Amino acid sequence: MSQDVLLTKLKEAGGNHLVIGCDTEEDMNAKYLAASKLQDDGIIEIIDIAKNDDSTFSIKARVL
Repeated sequence: MSQDVLLTKLKEAGGNHLVIGCDTEEDMNAKYLAASKLQDDGIIEIIDIAKNDDSTFSIKARVL
């Protein structure tokens, strides 16, 4: 998932929790890193982010 796609999904979620499915551990790590990069670039503020046991991760963030 690219940063652009992740940002669009966060905007659509309106700051609510977004649960993102992942096919592999590498996929999960790539999506996690995309969210971290968006925060580092000052585009979003991550309020909560967690890897779940069911091959998903949950993110709550607000778009700045």
